[in-house]
Amino acid sequence: MSPEIDVIHDVSHDKGIFVLVKTSNKSSGELQDKKFSGGGTLYENMGELIEKLSKDSVGKYGYSRIGAVVGATYKERAAELRQKLKHTFFLIPGYGAQGGTAQDLKVCFDSRKLGGIVNNSRGILTAYKGEKYKNMTYQKAARQAALDMQKDIWEAL
Repeated sequence: MSPEIDVIHDVSHDKGIFVLVKTSNKSSGELQDKKFSGGGTLYENMGELIEKLSKDSVGKYGYSRIGAVVGATYKERAAELRQKLKHTFFLIPGYGAQGGTAQDLKVCFDSRKLGGIVNNSRGILTAYKGEKYKNMTYQKAARQAALDMQKDIWEAL
């Protein structure tokens, strides 16, 4: 194993990483959906590699120190990856401004409703510009947007 990979398995650092697998942007398929001559796509091969490398760093909740960025905007691919990547924690972009919904991203979580964290930077940071939050300060709009997102996701799960 290379020194870079050994660092991942050294739990004394108490750190983890996220690897891009299937991102939420519309053009992600230009690279991530490319087929390998030996089979599978880039995103499938990246997922398999993460699961393989992380087998020795699985913690008490069943997830490893190596996570995968898996977008909410590709629900079918996210569901496929969740089935294959049993020990991989997902960082889930695409909710909100990019069009991903709570219903779309629920496939990224396991049966215990664990295994992912949802990113909604633009939806929270620019909430004050939206009609729903127009009479609020920046801070109150951001807080309310985060609370609304939390409620939306919990209802879907």
